[in-house]
Amino acid sequence: MIPPEGLTVGPNIVCKLHTTLYGLKQDPREWNKSYDNFAKTLGFVQSTADRCLYVRDVSKNTFYLFIFVGDIILVNSSLTDLQELKKSLMCTFKMRDSGVLNYFLVIKIRRSHREFFINQGSYLRKLLSKLKMGN
Repeated sequence: MIPPEGLTVGPNIVCKLHTTLYGLKQDPREWNKSYDNFAKTLGFVQSTADRCLYVRDVSKNTFYLFIFVGDIILVNSSLTDLQELKKSLMCTFKMRDSGVLNYFLVIKIRRSHREFFINQGSYLRKLLSKLKMGN
């Protein structure tokens, strides 16, 4: 590590990091611990089936938070509650709102009033084309 500009460091001096540096192998674990602590302070419970999923039930209003690497998916039936959670997340973490979820990884997501539909049609077409099986 090169000391910050203006800091004079003699020989045999070690600098202690108080946070992880982006790109280090510890970085994803530290991010996950921060997110986990944040979600639990808001009353979310981590799923035992998928450790990336957090659920909070409040009087028939269920919140779902899903984290994958640096992406967060929020699902809730109340737009007002969703906006409040987004605001809280943005105050705690450096992030931006990407809007309504249409694609996640290679999954296309379409919503109706009460349902979600997911498919991987475009991924399958690309894969078949790549394998020369497009027809």
